[in-house]
Amino acid sequence: MQVKRFDLNTMKWVLTMQKYLAVLLLLIWSCSLKAIDNYQITKTTPSDVYEKLYIINQEIKILKQFFHVTAQVKPSNITTELYPRHMWQKTYEVLVKINLLREKYGLPYIAVSSREPRKAPPPIIVYEQMLRILTEIKIIKYAFNIPNIEFPVQKFTNIKVVDSFNFISNISAELDLLLGKSLTPSFVFAQAMRISEDINAILDVLDITNDSIPPPKDTNTTPQESYETAQKLMTEVARLQRMTGVNGIEFKELRPEKITPGDVFSMTGILLAELQTIKAYLGLKHALTPVARRYTGIVPADVEQVLGWCVRKVQLIESIN
Repeated sequence: MQVKRFDLNTMKWVLTMQKYLAVLLLLIWSCSLKAIDNYQITKTTPSDVYEKLYIINQEIKILKQFFHVTAQVKPSNITTELYPRHMWQKTYEVLVKINLLREKYGLPYIAVSSREPRKAPPPIIVYEQMLRILTEIKIIKYAFNIPNIEFPVQKFTNIKVVDSFNFISNISAELDLLLGKSLTPSFVFAQAMRISEDINAILDVLDITNDSIPPPKDTNTTPQESYETAQKLMTEVARLQRMTGVNGIEFKELRPEKITPGDVFSMTGILLAELQTIKAYLGLKHALTPVARRYTGIVPADVEQVLGWCVRKVQLIESIN
């Protein structure tokens, strides 16, 4: 049998075509990368978030009417400059309370998730949370056969983050009315433990040995004393932020007149928001704050002890390179 052989010219032609094909594929690949680079996350503003908050507030009014809750909340009036990271933590608080509302009426409790640390997270992370909150409310309405209402879109302009923060703080307080109670020390303790885990991650990456010990527990501790310890911890975290060039906040203005465990919970949310900036600076992108565990039988003294230990651990950090 005769075998057909390529002559030299044919081989040259094949090699040339292979080169052209390789160049063509490279051009197609580079163009596809450029196309991917051109995709951009939708730009959202505090005004967009406020529009969703308006709808959430309307939904909460429907729930209050259905469950025969007539009490009203005292409006929040914070004026200090805040950032999307603080709003995100407040949405976390709202989702915790919505889950407690689910539990109160026989629906399963669902752990609220965490997020990736960023030095300056984009506003869209808050908008996402608005959609999650609305979805959870719709699930509750479905469970009780409460008709859905399409609310007309309300447009808002020149809204600042602090405006949205005040609005969602009011919504959080409305959920307390629906629950018939505020968050207990057990939930605050869960937050304190999450803070402790974040600080441990920071100490580990800085290669700092934690030789601190918890302060003694004072069984007479009040929520006010727990709050004051949380503010001491905020002072230490602000010191770390100055080392890393991150803008902190005037957190002392957040202090309410009469402090409840719910107020301490809110303060732990602010602490977690600020710790994410330190973690991001240190490259702890995938070190998400652990999901909160459920605890029972916790008193303010337990919360104050963990937060006091966190203060001692952060004080071990003298510099961040």
